[in-house]
Amino acid sequence: MCGLVSPSRSWSEDVIPPAPLEERHKAVSLADAAVRALQNNLDISISRHTKESRLTDIVVEQAKFDPTVSVNGQYLRTVDPLNRPVFGATGFQLNRITKLDQRNHVLSVDAATKPLDGGTVDVSYRPARNSVNQDLAEGFLFNPAWTGGLTLTFNQPLLKNAGISINPTFIKAAQKQCGRRTAHFRDRVLTVIASVEQNYWELVFARENVKVAQAALKAAEELLANNRAKPRQESCLSSMCSRPRPPSLPEWNRS
Repeated sequence: MCGLVSPSRSWSEDVIPPAPLEERHKAVSLADAAVRALQNNLDISISRHTKESRLTDIVVEQAKFDPTVSVNGQYLRTVDPLNRPVFGATGFQLNRITKLDQRNHVLSVDAATKPLDGGTVDVSYRPARNSVNQDLAEGFLFNPAWTGGLTLTFNQPLLKNAGISINPTFIKAAQKQCGRRTAHFRDRVLTVIASVEQNYWELVFARENVKVAQAALKAAEELLANNRAKPRQESCLSSMCSRPRPPSLPEWNRS
């Protein structure tokens, strides 16, 4: 006769109990613990990025006084039919359509800066080249013709934004904000380091306390074992002392 095994029992026999987790011990120094705490602390990361953004604000405010250079080029070509004679080129004959091909090349170089006193200095150089087609070139004295112009402009406000002590105000404000964020970042770092150091030594104290407690437990177990063994020894001695002695033989039996 075959017996049926209940499903719950068969399923329970197939279940493999989980293996016990092995304890992992790794020696970590106080410096390593502090470095790991600083690397994985979210407040430290936020404070670091905030401090870097304040440094960027200083660069942005200082960039307002940086010099700038711009270069622009222009090319213009115009072709028109002549409706009047050109001296030295067409004479007085206009029997056919003659075109006037003009080409203009212009280059502009501009450099500007803003000093700390609030003024502006601008230097601009603008060379140009003008030419016409070769069949009419004899009617022009210079072909191509070159022209150029140099301009220096200086503007200085007398009341508003005038003076070296006024214009760097935003730079100084950005530096103050950066210093405040740097101090806040340093405070957060020192707080985390102090907390890690305190927890580290508390852990060391707890582990040493466990060792002391284990040693005390071992000593107590040994003392308990000794105390339990003493009554047995005393009972054995008392039983040996309470045994009756055998009767002594008479003198004549001894011989």
